[in-house]
Amino acid sequence: MRYVNRVLAVLLGLTLAAAGVLTALEVGLAALTRPPLVFPHERITEVLQRSRWADAPVRGVLLGIAVLGLVLLVAQLVPRRTRLLPIADPTPGVAVATTRRSLERALRRAATGADGISAASVTASPRRVRIRAVTGLRDVTGVQPGLVAAVDDQLDGIGLARRPTLSVSLRQKDPR
Repeated sequence: MRYVNRVLAVLLGLTLAAAGVLTALEVGLAALTRPPLVFPHERITEVLQRSRWADAPVRGVLLGIAVLGLVLLVAQLVPRRTRLLPIADPTPGVAVATTRRSLERALRRAATGADGISAASVTASPRRVRIRAVTGLRDVTGVQPGLVAAVDDQLDGIGLARRPTLSVSLRQKDPR
């Protein structure tokens, strides 16, 4: 949601900046008694002078602006998805957490530290940890259990409040 908010903020800012520049240009042209650049001033002025607050188009525009404001307000008030994974706290009243990225780095280090593993990529979520490892060994018997044990030990050491399920896949790199 953070990226959506950032994109919306940039689009809204650019739109308001463009409207401001266009308004300044239109006012400048009107002061110099030049023809309008985009908006016909006289026609817009006539329409606005004839309009009343009770007219349907005016109420529709105001209702649209109010709905847009409410949508933006609700978008900001909706809780965002947490990026933190809680760690079981041995001390009551103390909340400890780690980020997904930190967990992924720690598990990647543990995986590449296992015997026979040359590279590993880790994807972590609160419910699942997926490890894709690469080995350069010809004989891979015993490599995957060692990898799982190393990652399990690291997960135990971190002590997450809710332990995610572990998914490990091992790929053999072509020996040269």
